[in-house]
Amino acid sequence: MPALNEAAFIGGAIESVLAQTFGDFELIVIDNGSSDGTVEIASKYATNDPRVTVYQEPRQGISIALNAGLAKCTGTYYARLDADDVFHPQKLAIQVAKLQTSEPIVTYTEGWIMGPKGEVAGELYNRDRVTLPKGRGEGNIFGPDLFRRNFILGASVMASRSVLGTRPFDEGAISGEDWDLWVRLARHYRFEYIPVPTYGYRIHEGNTWNKRNWRARCRALIYLYQKWLVEYKDLDDESTRILLRQAIRRHRELGNLSGAIVLALRHRQSLNLLSESLRRRIRL
Repeated sequence: MPALNEAAFIGGAIESVLAQTFGDFELIVIDNGSSDGTVEIASKYATNDPRVTVYQEPRQGISIALNAGLAKCTGTYYARLDADDVFHPQKLAIQVAKLQTSEPIVTYTEGWIMGPKGEVAGELYNRDRVTLPKGRGEGNIFGPDLFRRNFILGASVMASRSVLGTRPFDEGAISGEDWDLWVRLARHYRFEYIPVPTYGYRIHEGNTWNKRNWRARCRALIYLYQKWLVEYKDLDDESTRILLRQAIRRHRELGNLSGAIVLALRHRQSLNLLSESLRRRIRL
């Protein structure tokens, strides 16, 4: 559980873990430089339950915090819970049962949407917000659908630690570190979707990409798109086109025409995309 200034929510997050019907777990809280009492709240739970451990780290970014937490894990399986969200009481039991009866896979589930105060209006993440691609939400998902958008509710994922390796989260990514990991895992492992809401995802001002930080979001996406184009030389034409199209679009949204041109010069296919974008004067 990475945490940065989540004093308003972390108590509920920890309690949702302690309420699990599957009780053989370790909860590792990595504080990423909080200054609002987050550490003190989490430490009270650690004092009363030996399954909870709190570590303090300097503020260095979400990926570094996630990697630090994973390095301290001793269990067989790995699951992530953000400090402003909650688990359903049966989340661990449901996914552990699936992982114990299958070959190495990555599991993820449906989730429910909460408001800032935990209010629930019956909205589900995949059903109502980010729909799964038809017939491509599980099995071998490496390909165009996964590159087009991240349809996986990241913190609903559970997988064997053995498939993650060491420091699996890209520490150069300022956002989208979970999407990047799913792409890397999908290259080698099957994904299975469990259509049961096991994760409560809280929507509030602190965790949404709004107009004030949209430029940072664009830069983070460009980093990922360009990274994947370099790392996966054997991508099919559709996947390559999707990544180039998205990268050019984000460069243009930032007003960075020179970045789009450099990208076009590196990838022959993107020359036509850039030309089309400029000629029609539309956002790709």
